[in-house]
Amino acid sequence: MARGERYTTAQIVESLKRSRGLVSVAARMLKCERKTIANRMKKNPAIASAVNEERQFFLDVTEAKLMEAVNKGEAWAICFTLKTIGR
Repeated sequence: MARGERYTTAQIVESLKRSRGLVSVAARMLKCERKTIANRMKKNPAIASAVNEERQFFLDVTEAKLMEAVNKGEAWAICFTLKTIGR
């Protein structure tokens, strides 16, 4: 932990994992400001990577749910897919 930093990289990364990459939620868990985590993200690739990994995982889960809806024949899901991915 660098001088003047109140939270370790590990603490921030863990809070980001628990919050699924939501910086504001992670900040609340640590009882700090969102800006604290945002500033550390700029300086520390491990923290920025944790946010990115969690967001990518969330997108993967979301895409899987969309595929399930398409496979079930849900008209809204088919239309959405065609308007976005299939354009």
